[in-house]
Amino acid sequence: METINEKIADLAGKNLPYMGQWEISQVPEPVFGLQTKYGSIPLLNLVVHRESYFIFNTYIALPGEPNSAAKTLIEAIEQHKVIPETLLVREKTIIKELEPIASTFEFQIVYPSRFKAVPSVLREMRKFFRNPR
Repeated sequence: METINEKIADLAGKNLPYMGQWEISQVPEPVFGLQTKYGSIPLLNLVVHRESYFIFNTYIALPGEPNSAAKTLIEAIEQHKVIPETLLVREKTIIKELEPIASTFEFQIVYPSRFKAVPSVLREMRKFFRNPR
């Protein structure tokens, strides 16, 4: 299994194109009753394109799982073969783990006053899980 650093190095050599602003968030989210099974609320890592609301990647991590935000971002880049021009991050706790990715791919990490896409996507996800069709 490749480490995050190995994946970053592999992707850095591929000369991938840049594509707009992305939002990344890591929020406690009680999904599928996992909080009772593990005794704590899991963290939902979510990477979304700011303008189109396209979900690049999601990942559910247990609290304390190392580098889950970085893993989620690397998987998004790997799967879609594009890099953000700017990455918007609201949780200051995950910025440190994202900085090596930003410096390798030369994109900016910005702390915005508010998110645009993530809250909307989360609302829709919660609505769906409350009333699945």
